[in-house]
Amino acid sequence: MSEERIVPLVALAGQERALSALLALAGAEGPIPPLLFCGPEGVGKRSAALGLAAGLVCRSGTIDQACGRCPPCLRVLQSA
Repeated sequence: MSEERIVPLVALAGQERALSALLALAGAEGPIPPLLFCGPEGVGKRSAALGLAAGLVCRSGTIDQACGRCPPCLRVLQSA
């Protein structure tokens, strides 16, 4: 497998409906409910989950554009 990296949520092509739902959840007050990412292989479930997690903790970016380089983003990758 190639080196894994954070893919910003806005870069998930063809997933506009899912992206809109994730951003709405992230922008809501209170904790985000548990999420289940499901679908056929190769549609971006893992990328979306990592992008959301990084966006929630990123120090440098925004929820939809995590930097992928700050310590919290790197911890997301290490725990994946």
